[in-house]
Amino acid sequence: MKDDRRREWTRLWTALAVAATLAAGLVAGCDGEPPRPVGLLSVTPAEVVLAWPETSTLTARWEATAPLADGTDGSAGSEGARVFVHLLDEAGSVARTFDHALPFDWHAAEAHGSSIELWQSALAEPLPPGDYRLTVGLYDPGDGHRWPLETDAPAVDDGEYAVATVVVPPASPGPGLAFEGSWWPAEPGADRQVLARRWLKESGRVVVSDLRGPARLGFALRIPEPGAGGRLVLREGATRPVVAVSSSCATGPVSVEGPGEHRVALELHPGEDGRCVVDLAASFAVVDLETLRSRSAGLERLTVDPLRYTRSP
Repeated sequence: MKDDRRREWTRLWTALAVAATLAAGLVAGCDGEPPRPVGLLSVTPAEVVLAWPETSTLTARWEATAPLADGTDGSAGSEGARVFVHLLDEAGSVARTFDHALPFDWHAAEAHGSSIELWQSALAEPLPPGDYRLTVGLYDPGDGHRWPLETDAPAVDDGEYAVATVVVPPASPGPGLAFEGSWWPAEPGADRQVLARRWLKESGRVVVSDLRGPARLGFALRIPEPGAGGRLVLREGATRPVVAVSSSCATGPVSVEGPGEHRVALELHPGEDGRCVVDLAASFAVVDLETLRSRSAGLERLTVDPLRYTRSP
């Protein structure tokens, strides 16, 4: 009787051990599989020219096929997801970045189009001429996790795909740019996306000269957050922090307000002298409590693109 029981227990433990081994093998096999793509990506055109100090735009088409899970706790959602855009030189080093927030909510079975804007800021030195690779991917800025995508573009790294070639021509004499009024000297930016920055004190001008025709002046203004060592001071008569932008060469004034980055685009129509003056006036200042340095808005990007009109047939 005891021998029968011993043989029965032996068979039972053997069966359990075999089942555990099979289960471990299945888990290892699943872990070894490549992660499932969360969406489809295509970018057009396959080649663009990026002259200094101009912009170029590509079109991205996204189609979500799975939720955005971070790969660690399985949570899903597109809040905070960002698109990274890298310009790689011949050696594969990152020469510029053009990262931006994912401009739509990520839901499976939905397709979206978005723009990828590249620029050479007049505040920074021109890129060396040559051919560059443009790579794109989707990532979580919290932990750096990159989501895999399905695309015809070749992968250059995990979750990073070479979607286009960017041709940078030799820099040629372009529009002249000068700063007048109360500006702080230019200072280096923090990364390869904001290469340089120039802070406005109160009011100032950007003078664009040598324009050969209509042009689009684009720039980014950053209004700092009050606090963290800075105190917001409103000018006399002001009720809220605003930067007003106007020009006699552009149609209508514009204004921006609130902390963060603000994009401004003005269509300039110069006179016979090829010159336009753009005025910026701030209704506030943020005063550094340690240095007592006063500043209002930071100019982080400045581009000039010639406007080319297409005649209707």
